[in-house]
This record gives sequence, C-alpha cells and structure tokens, in this order.
Amino acid sequence: MLFYQGNYQEADVLFSELIEIYGQNYKESSEDWGGVANALRNRTINRLQRGLYREVLPDFLESLSLYEERGFHIHHAQTLVMLSDVYLELGDYDKT
Repeated sequence: MLFYQGNYQEADVLFSELIEIYGQNYKESSEDWGGVANALRNRTINRLQRGLYREVLPDFLESLSLYEERGFHIHHAQTLVMLSDVYLELGDYDKT
C-alpha cells in the first residue's frame, strides 16, 4: 500500500526488510527464492519511481538470475524488459 500511496521511502524500507527476512529463510531452505526475487524486483520498481537508475541494477540482476535459475520465464522476460529500460535511461545502449 505504501508504494501505491506514493510513500516510496517507507515502501523501500519495507521491501528491504522483506528481502532480509526472505533472504535468511532462503539460505536455510530454497523454497523462499520466489519471495526474494519478487521483493528484489518490487524494491527496484519502487526505486525507479525516484529515478535511482544506477542503484537498481544489483537488485534487478539478482532477481533476474533467480527467475532464470528456477525457470520462471514470464517473470524473467518481464524483468529483462524493465532492465533494458534502465540501461536505456543510463545511455548504455550496448546492454539495452
């Protein structure tokens, strides 16, 4: 809800906490990989709303890797499209 209300900084804190929780669980059990990937991508989308293009690259790349590793092709493709838009904004046309 915070994200949809435009409260991006508080939403960022929440997504970061979720990533930490899911990440701890993921290290113990690979079942929470989807939570990690989705929270990373959601935090990325939240940060894009604030124009933080360089800051989102690590999260995008990690979520992309998780989706690819697990065979979630639709999520992988959607993330690739968003990542391409980020590279375009950064002027990195070779990666776009």
